[in-house]
Amino acid sequence: MSSCNFQFYFIEKNKENAESLADTIDRFRKNEASLVTENVKTVVINDTFENVAREITDDLTSRGKRLAPTFAFIDPFGYTGLSMATIADLLRDSKSEVLINFMVGHVQRFVERPGQENAIQSLFGLPPDEVMADYDGTPGAARIAHLRDVYAKQLKNVAKFTFVSSFEMRNSSGNVSYYLIHGTRHYEGVKTIKEAMWKLDPGSGRVFADRLAGQSILFTPDPDIEPLKDALSTRFRDMGPIFAEIIEEFVILETPFRETHMTSALRELERAHKITVIRKAKSGYKRDGQTTINFL
Repeated sequence: MSSCNFQFYFIEKNKENAESLADTIDRFRKNEASLVTENVKTVVINDTFENVAREITDDLTSRGKRLAPTFAFIDPFGYTGLSMATIADLLRDSKSEVLINFMVGHVQRFVERPGQENAIQSLFGLPPDEVMADYDGTPGAARIAHLRDVYAKQLKNVAKFTFVSSFEMRNSSGNVSYYLIHGTRHYEGVKTIKEAMWKLDPGSGRVFADRLAGQSILFTPDPDIEPLKDALSTRFRDMGPIFAEIIEEFVILETPFRETHMTSALRELERAHKITVIRKAKSGYKRDGQTTINFL
């Protein structure tokens, strides 16, 4: 992609951190000159995400311009300074995506606390009573999952992201520290972010995870695919021949697993004679508009 210009905007509120970041980038450019080509530009801005995003949005609107295709990683400390309205305005172009560090631990402690109404309204684009409207009050994991679901729903409804995926980051005690929540308008974007998450080693005793039918799915090199096999059988049993493309779409959009895990699951199901496959090739589950699977 040598004909494209890549611009990295690093926005850091703390002045000392911003200066340190700028120094780090300068050293990287000098020490790894062969890795940084001239079409890659970097800018460090000592300000808040909210301010910079608004400046960019207002400038583009005044000039009748569109934002270049953008991947925005928003990583706040706490839950202030990333209003739903700002995210929606900044990333309204169809080629923009977002990855948000949703600090659910902070949110669940303060969502119903007096004095936090404006912050919660800004974060969700909803007043606190509507955020918690359909919640039964059960503490713990259910409360955290509810907040994640409401936030993901708002990214769809307000920011107009077609697909929203969430990834749990768990600490050494097994509790959810935060979620990384991804928003995109493209199916391939979902596949790509899942590929990245499954390949990533969080380290420090922490792991990415998600849930399927109440079971925890850990993002490890060799995950347990039994929950996926169960989910596929439940979803497609007795429906007749199903194109492999439809099965892949279900796996990508409705489970934590990747398309590679789908292949492994189908292979095990076929060996166990729980599915029959009609294919032109000798083996495999090609998404070629011809391969069909029948779940018995």
